[in-house]
Amino acid sequence: MKAVILTAGKGPRLRPLPDDKPKGMVEVASKPILTHCFEQLAAIGVDAFVVVVGYRKQDIIDHCGDVFDGIPITYTHQRERSKADSPTRYSPSKITSMMISC
Repeated sequence: MKAVILTAGKGPRLRPLPDDKPKGMVEVASKPILTHCFEQLAAIGVDAFVVVVGYRKQDIIDHCGDVFDGIPITYTHQRERSKADSPTRYSPSKITSMMISC
C-alpha cells in the first residue's frame, strides 16, 4: 500500500512556524511533521511513500532522502499552486494499488 503525502504548500495557516522552512519540516514534539507521518503510516503497513513537494522542495528531499526505516520514498513536484485534492494528478504513474492520501 502506498501513501501520498502532500507537502507542496507554504503552510500559511501555520505561520509564523514555516517562515524559514517548509510546512512538513515544522517540528512537533521535537520531530518534523513529516517524520510523524512516516512513522504512523509505517505502523499501519504502508510499504512506499510518494511525497508531493513544491515550496522549498529541496529542504524536504535533503532531509528525508530516498528511504525511511526501510520504506522507499519517491518525490513528485507540484509546480502550480492548487487545491489540496489535485496533487494526486501529478503522481498517477506512481500509484498502482491502494493508497492513502495525507
